[in-house]
Order: sequence, then structure tokens, then C-alpha cells
Amino acid sequence: GVDVFFVISGFLITSLLLREHARTGTIRLGSFWKRRARRLLPALALVVTVCATAAWLIGGDVLVRLGAQVVGAFTFSYNWISIAGDTGYFGAAAPELFRNFWSLAVEEQFYVLWPLVLPLFLLLPRAWARAAAALVLAAASAAWMASVVLSGDITRAYFGTDTHAFGILLGVALAFA
Repeated sequence: GVDVFFVISGFLITSLLLREHARTGTIRLGSFWKRRARRLLPALALVVTVCATAAWLIGGDVLVRLGAQVVGAFTFSYNWISIAGDTGYFGAAAPELFRNFWSLAVEEQFYVLWPLVLPLFLLLPRAWARAAAALVLAAASAAWMASVVLSGDITRAYFGTDTHAFGILLGVALAFA
């Protein structure tokens, strides 16, 4: 389900940016990022505040690494904080209140980086070439994920922005096509 969501996100965000570029000849980064912040930050602040407060009231295991989790949630870096903290996604021994925020972090990292990289793709003269370039990057991400899995680091493969970018990049390719 997360990978399908990533494909849809890559498609929608790229389509939005391409329409803006076609209409104005530019992409207004500040406006783009402000719209994303207005859409996400109020809900994020509410969810994290309510859940962290409830965890504090309950106590016990739900407080494990709560500070790092809150920092990861608010900075959209939860996936990398989890990798650095060596907390496995599939491990039940270390409960994490905001574990599912890893996917939001990957998506937000895409929102920050993609509008900066998109102009390089627009230098390619044809839509099919842009789509092909995105597909090559998607294949590279999937291959990198397979390599990391084969090395035994399943959590790194699952949480990594670089290893999990293939779905977003497939959506990018679809938007170009």
C-alpha cells in the first residue's frame, strides 16, 4: 500500500509542478513549499502533540526513544533517525509510537528535493526521454534496495529514501509520459 501511495504522490506532485511550469515558465519553490507546509504541519503538530502527551501519561514502553521519535516526526527525518538508532521496522521488542511516520518522511524529503531536481529533467527535449530517465532512476533505486536486502539490512532497505524512491520515481515517469 505504501508503494502505491508513493507512485500516486510522485505522479500528482510532478503533474502539479509541470502544470505550473507550463503555465508560468517557472516553478515558484517558496509557494510550493508553503502550500505543502499549510497542508501537513497543522495535522502533524496535532497528532504528535496529542500522541506524545498520551504516551507521557501512560508511561512504560511507549516512552522508548520518544524524544527521538518526536524530533524525527517534526523534521520529516523519522526514517533516517530510525536507521541511525538501529530500530528495526519489523521488531516488536522496541515499540515506537510514530514508526509509521517513516513514509511521511520519505514523501516530505521528495517534496523538498524534487522541485530542485525537476529543472534538470526539463532540459531533456522530449517527454519520453524524461520518463525514461525517471524509470532508470527507479530501477536503480529498486536494485539498490535489493542489494541492501541481500546484505541483510532489511530495515535500512525499507526505511531508506534512496532505497524506497522507486515508487515515487515510477509516479514521476507516469507524469512525464
